[in-house]
Amino acid sequence: LLHIPNFIDTKSFPAPLTKPDMNTLLFIGRLEYRKGVDLVVQAFAELSQKYSKLKLIVLGEDTDAWSIDGERTIFSKYVTSLGLPKSILRKITFVPQINQRSRLAAYLLKHRGIAVLPSRYEPFGFVYIEAMMAGNITIASTRGSGSEIIKNGQDGFIVEPNVEEIIKT
Repeated sequence: LLHIPNFIDTKSFPAPLTKPDMNTLLFIGRLEYRKGVDLVVQAFAELSQKYSKLKLIVLGEDTDAWSIDGERTIFSKYVTSLGLPKSILRKITFVPQINQRSRLAAYLLKHRGIAVLPSRYEPFGFVYIEAMMAGNITIASTRGSGSEIIKNGQDGFIVEPNVEEIIKT
């Protein structure tokens, strides 16, 4: 692949030499409701009970787009408010948004796994392409551009944006 419309430089993502870590789930993007990050955390909480080595990396801008008791808050506080056991919370790593493309590529290549990106709405998913270019197994949403970028079962997976579909896939 030499060129992707919307000006993504494929040379900034060298070809990975190892397989993705099947014990690492990765969410990339703004931490807001429409991106489905809450679905990823819920699915992770259920899956980590069965797969003890499973961990979750949440990489993105933590905006005050979440509500706890009617108060606006950041996503990390929202996750804490869910009352998940500390054994699960310790397996979640929050990484601030990485704006520099080369640093993002380096991070994604180092922490490869299964990128779970179940947006409830996504007009064009740069994160799908970035995750795939870094060698992640990529799970995208049926909503928006996920199904236009990924061929289900061939170069990634397409799911409805809900916890059950994420867990099943």
